[in-house]
Amino acid sequence: MADNNARKYNCLYVYSKGCGYCMRFEHNLKKLIKDYDFKCKFEKYDINNVDGMLLAMKYGISYVPYVIIVNNDTKDAWQIGPNCLINYQCVNNIFQNVTK
Repeated sequence: MADNNARKYNCLYVYSKGCGYCMRFEHNLKKLIKDYDFKCKFEKYDINNVDGMLLAMKYGISYVPYVIIVNNDTKDAWQIGPNCLINYQCVNNIFQNVTK
């Protein structure tokens, strides 16, 4: 993985074990990590754990999976929901536009 200090974005993945959409997204998550590891620090949060619940509450997330891309400089955040996450072209387009 790239040096954390060089990354401009945090990519926060909120999921739940046993979630069908989450399992379908895992393949795309691996591709995103491969393609954007030099720009994003990827972190996983289980919504059933305290840290995951707190993150979900902070961003108003009521179902999973979700990815939140946070710009470390401006603190702007973009949320990507399940319908886009399971389609690699959709999620990749958002990552390309946000992290350019």
